[in-house]
Amino acid sequence: MPVLGVIPARLGSSRLPRKPLLPLAGEPLILVVTRRIADLAICDRLVVATDAREIATVVQDAGFEAVMTGARERLEDDGALLAEMSSVLDSLHAHFQRAAAPSKP
Repeated sequence: MPVLGVIPARLGSSRLPRKPLLPLAGEPLILVVTRRIADLAICDRLVVATDAREIATVVQDAGFEAVMTGARERLEDDGALLAEMSSVLDSLHAHFQRAAAPSKP
């Protein structure tokens, strides 16, 4: 079964607003994360799921795939995150067996 990697990226973080676009080593954090996951070569397809056109543009301009979500509310628990990821997977016509929340330690 192909492996689909989904990286959730929202601008509305309460602890660090606009976190995905903050620079780290000269580029937006979302690109640092996306490149590192892509370099692992563990995903057949890697997608950044975002509620912000600004993030999608940065990701797409760097040659990666982005999909817009409808979620603007805070995803504070794993259930809400998994529900949003399920919605993204439906939009991509993909199926999954496991999901991970990369922003949770």
